Amino acid sequence: MTVLIALRSRLHLELISRILLAAVGGYVLSGLFAASVSLLPVLARADRVMTATMLAFVLWCVVAIWAFCARRALHAWLVCLACALPPALHLYLGGHLA
Repeated sequence: MTVLIALRSRLHLELISRILLAAVGGYVLSGLFAASVSLLPVLARADRVMTATMLAFVLWCVVAIWAFCARRALHAWLVCLACALPPALHLYLGGHLA
């Protein structure tokens, strides 16, 4: 009986972790991505911001799907953290992130 309760609580924690990744993790990753891409000097400023915002929304949807498609929640978290490093480093090394 206690094994069943432990398994249920583990599955609940896994589900909560995936929901948090889809909502909060996707929001943070897409925000970092949008801020980083909008600083690249490729297009005019308004076009960069609009393109970065639209791509960030697509990225957020991809993260939400990935959060529930990954085999383990920890693997999904690690992939999203690895994807967040390049834009965060770009913002930090460029002096735009305190």
